[in-house]
Amino acid sequence: MPEAGVAVFVFGKEDYKMRLIIVGGGKVAYNLISTLPSGKRNITVIEQEFEECERLADELDVQVFNGDGTNREILEHA
Repeated sequence: MPEAGVAVFVFGKEDYKMRLIIVGGGKVAYNLISTLPSGKRNITVIEQEFEECERLADELDVQVFNGDGTNREILEHA
């Protein structure tokens, strides 16, 4: 499995998926997620504020974890 934030390109095939883990769900993360092409990405966001988690999950096609992005257990689940 590719590491977080690494896009795997297989020459001759267009069916790659970019896997990203983003810690923090603020404006920069929201804009980054919005600019990435849908369908060719698997994005997980780790955010501490519960209300922000709900907003991101409602508005964007991402998986959101509510918790501390420096917590090893949260990172392993992401």
